[in-house]
Amino acid sequence: MRLTKSRINDSVNRIGTIHPFDGAIRYYSPSSITKMNIKSPKFKPIKDRIHYGGAVITNEEINALLATIKKNGGFNWTVGEKGREFEKALADYTSHRHVIFTNSGSSALLLGLLALNLPKGSFVILPATTFPTAFSSIIYAGYKPLIIDSKVETFNIDEKELEKAFKKYPKTKAVIAVNIAGNIPNLDAIGKIVKRYKAKLVLDNCDGFGGKYKGKPVESIADVAATSFHAAHIITTGEGGAVFTSNPEIAMRARQFRDWGREDGDDSLTKLGNGLPEDYPRRYSYPVLGFNLKPLELQAAVGLVQLKKLEKFKQIRTNNFKQLNNIFSKYPNLFKPVVIERNADPCWFSFPVLVIGVSRSSFVNFLSENNIETRPIFAGNILRHPIGKAQSLGSCKNADEILEKGVFIGLSPRTTSDMIKFMGKTINDFAKNYK
Repeated sequence: MRLTKSRINDSVNRIGTIHPFDGAIRYYSPSSITKMNIKSPKFKPIKDRIHYGGAVITNEEINALLATIKKNGGFNWTVGEKGREFEKALADYTSHRHVIFTNSGSSALLLGLLALNLPKGSFVILPATTFPTAFSSIIYAGYKPLIIDSKVETFNIDEKELEKAFKKYPKTKAVIAVNIAGNIPNLDAIGKIVKRYKAKLVLDNCDGFGGKYKGKPVESIADVAATSFHAAHIITTGEGGAVFTSNPEIAMRARQFRDWGREDGDDSLTKLGNGLPEDYPRRYSYPVLGFNLKPLELQAAVGLVQLKKLEKFKQIRTNNFKQLNNIFSKYPNLFKPVVIERNADPCWFSFPVLVIGVSRSSFVNFLSENNIETRPIFAGNILRHPIGKAQSLGSCKNADEILEKGVFIGLSPRTTSDMIKFMGKTINDFAKNYK
């Protein structure tokens, strides 16, 4: 299809959501989304699917994309000026000095772990309830995962198990705390333990960008943090992620690993005495075995627009969370909704809950029959998966329960009040069968 000016104008004058898996854009009229008062076409129960997530894309993002394409001649889209602007805006928001924009949250976590430059074979503690790339990143970075149990109430790392792990393996070098569905662990207790053993705290906040702990951006509490800008997450660049740190050496190494392994510098001459000619440009020397994990300038342009909407997105997600929590809390014999830690102000990715009074499949199937999407709580227990060969402390019984009974449903800004009401009705109808 030929991309004419009229077709471009037509796309700019429409507004769409990007489905998080199939990538299809579903369009709405400009009048339906005004000043972030997000309204979809009237919801038709059962006929319309309630997705677990989805990006909010408006004229602003589309115009930012078109302006970037025009400025860069339509072909040179590698990350540059907009990327640096986005990194600075992210640094200002999180109070970290350095941000490295990446092509995904998984890449961000891998780069952060590599940049720690720990001795090869070092133990890195990880909760059993995690996303699989948190686990695999430890191995690819050359370290050993030490798996501990999660708390069944919060789905997050259990600080008591963390203390036990350090007592048994006192030379452990780092801990990855994972914010499951955006929920924030007990960072006070975790931070004290990590500091006592002179280890590093890494935060996998791919689900919960915008969350705060004791009033501070949650990333600022960790030595290294990672987040994701996937289409289903809090703000989106389509795909994308970022590494956060205030340590300049960690930041330099993360950028080197992201950018093919080359020197993080300008076009000045090397003069490093490392065997390269003296007239060789410094930024084309390669001190580490790197990758190409860079994002696009187009993604940064979208990210800058999305970041301005973060607080509104969080407000909607928080309101949706409260409504779903009220619904599930009416049936303590059937459900255990997630518990929020003291001092935590999460930015919720989804609503996680344990199905306790009946089989999970009966509940999931009932929701599916009513066209409501669900997902398991990520890996549940990473040790139970084919890749999950790692050292662990015990059997991780809480993570087993999360694996077998956990489920989450959506509460993104695309989840309208009509959808929440229908989900409430559906849950009520399900519960009636189990009085």
